[in-house]
Amino acid sequence: MVDKLAKKGQKSGLKLVGFQLLIVLMLTLISTVLFSVKSGYSALAGGFTFLLPNLIFVLMTFAHAGARKTKLILRGFTLERL
Repeated sequence: MVDKLAKKGQKSGLKLVGFQLLIVLMLTLISTVLFSVKSGYSALAGGFTFLLPNLIFVLMTFAHAGARKTKLILRGFTLERL
């Protein structure tokens, strides 16, 4: 049951990151069309700079769930696993 809870949180987080990716791609397209290809690349690079930490946060934080796994959850907030 605890694993299901962890997977549910991780799935919700990944949906949010997917939505953020969609927004980044739309803004990149708008920036490219309205301004220039160079600004489109800049928007894409900035968007991925925003998305990568969010993705890592979701994967490391929602890897565990439950009261008995508190230490593992807190370890997900630190860089000990890297």
